[in-house]
Amino acid sequence: MAMANERVTLLRSAKIPGLGWRRGQAIVGKTGRVKPDFMFLGRGKKKKEVHAPEGHYVLRYFDGRLPRYKKLANDPSEALDELQRAKSELKFKQQGIQLLLAGLKPNCLLSACHILAPLL
Repeated sequence: MAMANERVTLLRSAKIPGLGWRRGQAIVGKTGRVKPDFMFLGRGKKKKEVHAPEGHYVLRYFDGRLPRYKKLANDPSEALDELQRAKSELKFKQQGIQLLLAGLKPNCLLSACHILAPLL
């Protein structure tokens, strides 16, 4: 199970007739492409595929325990590219912090926290 700040998710925010604006998981097919204008609503066995042409894509990531959302365009290929870019940035950030902390002496950790605070 991933800890906080280790996951980026592609969502679709769309207007659903009778329900209003909802966020749901974007549908990525077997080929790795996003299915345009479709999203999942619900959880578990109640999860349904919904056609939602009026909307846009959103990236969800966490800042500590708080979810943050980054609005994207309605183009599925651009949304998927942005998702891959965000995942690689997060992976690089995690590896960079681990490598930096691994090379520090215990008495240097306090100064490292001050340096790394803007990055976290």
